[in-house]
Amino acid sequence: MSSQQRSRKQPDMAKGVFPEVLSAERWYELPSSKRRLLYAGLFGLSCLLVFAITLVTLHIQARQAWEQQTMSQESNLRLASQMIVVRIQAAIEDLHVITQTPLINEFIAHESDESYRRLAENLLNFVTHKGIYNRVRFVDERGRERLRIDLSGGRPRVVEREQLLDQTREEYFHNTQTLHPDEVYVSHLDLETDQGVVTNPFTPLMSMAMAVYNREGERRGILVLEYLAQRMLDDFAAHFAGERAVLLNPEGYWLLSPEPELAWGFRFDQQVSFARRHPEAWATIHQADHGQVVAGQSLYLFNTIYPLASGQVGAIPDTHDAPHHHHAWQEFHWKGMVRLPAYSLTNLFDGTYRLEWGIMLVSLMILAYLEWQLLETLCARYRDKRELAEQVQRLHEITDTLAEGVYVVNTQGIIEYVNHEACRLLGYSRAHLLGKSAHRLFHHHRMDGSHLDELECPIMRTTRNSDIYINEEELFWRQDGSALPVSVRSTGVVRRSEGVVGAVVAFRDVSVMQESARELTEARKRADAANQAKSNFLANMSYELRTPLNAVLGYSRMLLKESNLNHDQHSALNAVQHAGEYLLQLINDVLDLSRIEAGRMELVVAAHDVHELIAQVAEQYIFRARQKGLQFHLRGIESLPRCLELDEQRLRQVLQHLLSNAVKFTPRGEVTLEAGYRDGTLQLVTRDTGIGIDDTQLPHLFIPYGHAGDAKYKRDGSGLGLALSRLLIERMGGQLKVESRVDEGSRFELSLPAPQSSCPSSRERSSLGLEWAVGYNRTDHQESPFRILVVDDQPDNRAILSCLLEPLGFLIDQAEDGPAALEHTIYSAPDLVLMDLVMPQMDGLTASRKLHELRPHLPIIAVSARAFDDDREQCRSAGCAGHISKPVEPSQLLALLEQQLPLSWRFSHDEGTEGQPLDLTPLTLPLREELRAALMHGNPTRLNQALEHIEQEQPKLALQLRNRVERYAFQSLLDHLDRLD
Repeated sequence: MSSQQRSRKQPDMAKGVFPEVLSAERWYELPSSKRRLLYAGLFGLSCLLVFAITLVTLHIQARQAWEQQTMSQESNLRLASQMIVVRIQAAIEDLHVITQTPLINEFIAHESDESYRRLAENLLNFVTHKGIYNRVRFVDERGRERLRIDLSGGRPRVVEREQLLDQTREEYFHNTQTLHPDEVYVSHLDLETDQGVVTNPFTPLMSMAMAVYNREGERRGILVLEYLAQRMLDDFAAHFAGERAVLLNPEGYWLLSPEPELAWGFRFDQQVSFARRHPEAWATIHQADHGQVVAGQSLYLFNTIYPLASGQVGAIPDTHDAPHHHHAWQEFHWKGMVRLPAYSLTNLFDGTYRLEWGIMLVSLMILAYLEWQLLETLCARYRDKRELAEQVQRLHEITDTLAEGVYVVNTQGIIEYVNHEACRLLGYSRAHLLGKSAHRLFHHHRMDGSHLDELECPIMRTTRNSDIYINEEELFWRQDGSALPVSVRSTGVVRRSEGVVGAVVAFRDVSVMQESARELTEARKRADAANQAKSNFLANMSYELRTPLNAVLGYSRMLLKESNLNHDQHSALNAVQHAGEYLLQLINDVLDLSRIEAGRMELVVAAHDVHELIAQVAEQYIFRARQKGLQFHLRGIESLPRCLELDEQRLRQVLQHLLSNAVKFTPRGEVTLEAGYRDGTLQLVTRDTGIGIDDTQLPHLFIPYGHAGDAKYKRDGSGLGLALSRLLIERMGGQLKVESRVDEGSRFELSLPAPQSSCPSSRERSSLGLEWAVGYNRTDHQESPFRILVVDDQPDNRAILSCLLEPLGFLIDQAEDGPAALEHTIYSAPDLVLMDLVMPQMDGLTASRKLHELRPHLPIIAVSARAFDDDREQCRSAGCAGHISKPVEPSQLLALLEQQLPLSWRFSHDEGTEGQPLDLTPLTLPLREELRAALMHGNPTRLNQALEHIEQEQPKLALQLRNRVERYAFQSLLDHLDRLD
């Protein structure tokens, strides 16, 4: 290709990439004379356009300003008119109040110097306080003034009696003769006169009169108020800026005018009135209640004011052109007006808009300069753009070698360049893509299939600013309609002189990567579904297992308290009881493990007596250790702070698992529990001399459902205890470590953050031991027993709760479902309700809500086989004061009753042995050995026989011993016996 051919081809390529080069080239190639002529034509059109836009804009602004001012003045006119009505009505109300004052009646009934003085003083204070009345008169029925208060020199005074006048010729005297009681006479708004001459300065007045009657209903005179109307007129004018306020009487005379000499024309010149000056405007104003009318060069906004519209006035004064009317308040009116200059297009060319026209002229000059500079700049840049086009061509040749798709768009999203890989991925030819909208062609829908508007497109945003958009999950559409998952990087292109001119977009196919991610997502969904199914299964199984366990454990506890059982029966019931408690512990462990795995385990951290907690847990396993012939040591408890902040239930659960394993896996030797406290951390260590664990099995020790150790012990547990213990301790922020050697024993070390705290009150302490209560005492000074309503659809569950509570002195009512519970609540008024949640017809939550509506303060305790945290929250939302899970633990139930009812429990030791030290020295050696053997064996029958033998010789001591045996204080009794040896 020759150099001449190459030079012709380069501009054509540049036109395709930068279309503005063509217009610049044509302008540059025109002769200078034609360029000037074309420029003059363009400038003239610009001037006409700017002038037209300015004229229209000013007209719109002026019209809007005029209309806004009109609306504002109409609002002011309404407010000012309402103010006049309010002031007149207030004056009429003052007249009513004065005529009803007891001093008027006293003066009429018993006229004396004292009654005259008191009435005069009252009216004088009234005029002084109000400040809006010129005169107050009391005129008797013959027209003679009996009392008058005048405003003189700005101060009211009582007129001497010898200066009082005859008022029979006054208009108000005649007009009030025909008034009914409570009706008022109101005069015209007029100027004050003295012997028929208007006083100077002018004082606008209105007279208001009302007949006064004595207690027998006889007319005894007239009370007259002369209202000073100047303040009312001033307030009316103050609502409008400048001299714009106008007030006319019904005949069209000015009462208030911007020209003071026109006011009160009916007093001085009958020819001077608004009606005579502007008859056409007055015709409209006189007929209409409100509106607008043009008179001369002014626009009048008017409104009709009816100050007597309330109907309280029985008579109005005669008009100048009409006879007297009764009950014609419509005739008593004024026309309130505000004057504005009328709008005209000529206003646009007055001095008001001088600044706008000046701005327009300056804008035209600036526009002329800018247009010329723009065209000349285009010519100067033509050569630069031609060189730029050559550089762009070289750049395009480079991008065609890239392995990623690349295209370039301008600010409108039109493709100006696309490389070879982009064409291959999209399935379009380069000619098909150039000059087309990239968004409309292959980026018009989102990943979810919904339409993507061009204004919301994130790639298009980068063409309008300098942002960078990166997304690994975008979707392009091929020519054949198939979807192309891509990762995209769009970068706005900024030029120093032009700003953002478009964007460069690079993309690559990620379909293979997305397929892998999709498979991973599906696997995760399957795992989540399996986990949810497991949670549902556990919830249902928990309910199904707890329901029969409630009957098993409830009846076994009841039977174990019977004293007529033989040894075999007692042993069998003990086996049932232990099996049920083990099954319940297993259910709780499985549920706790499920909660932890699902992230739903909630801790309840509070202040607890750690000495009492550890002693109670240790007490449970000391006796078991003695039964196996093991020594049990409890050390270091005295070094602990008394009360710590921790989750008492979870710590108790962990300690029970650790001590249970220590006793179970130790055939001989000893078990030790050591306690310590250092730097805010509670440290508990269990040691045993048991079978130990091989090092190879230690990694499996804390795996759920796993076992470690001798095979013959694996069948004795579920494999959940240690796994759950470690998870609970870690959830509380602590650690659980283990050291073990085969045939030497194991050591478990528990460390748990536990800040020191103050001990809770006795009512907040653990509920352990409450199940041995023998009765209760009311603390609200009442003697009648508490009535408890047990609601459950299962008769066994109702029977268990009844048998537990009736021996304690409660009155028990039973209901088999929610409707029966509502009926019992209405007719028997229980003090507390034990509510099952799952029942036919009406579930427990619904029944609780309805009970709460009937008796908002009735305590309701939910008793349910559902033990999840969500169930407890639903109970609280339904108005339940507490929640207890089935099988019902007696001590927990009694603790809740103690919280909700005003009572205190009585125990067997309350019958006279509390506080007495235990002294076993009176026991003979045979009785000591018999008691020791019974305690070591743990047989209830043998213990009962030993206590009966002791009771024959030492009744009081036998009562103390029975109290401790009932609370399982076996180790304490054994220690007492050991000290005697």
